[in-house]
Amino acid sequence: MSRIKKLLLLMALALSITMVTGAFAEPLIYPVLAGVMYRGFPFAWLKQVVYPGALPEILWQAFFVDVVAWFLLVSLFYFIFRKL
Repeated sequence: MSRIKKLLLLMALALSITMVTGAFAEPLIYPVLAGVMYRGFPFAWLKQVVYPGALPEILWQAFFVDVVAWFLLVSLFYFIFRKL
């Protein structure tokens, strides 16, 4: 497999993991405002005010940092298991 294909596969996997973590509430953030829920792990990138009809807001900077964090972690695991 070429390096470009490996890079794209790792990036797609990191993006997928980031999207899946957006479904779970962030356990590390203490709610500053009552009624505001943050989602995403390890960085909260989805913010939603909890009331009927409220749409979620994507925090883009945190989203990209989260994708990079998952990309580094997935790449590290790939590198380690490839060497075994």
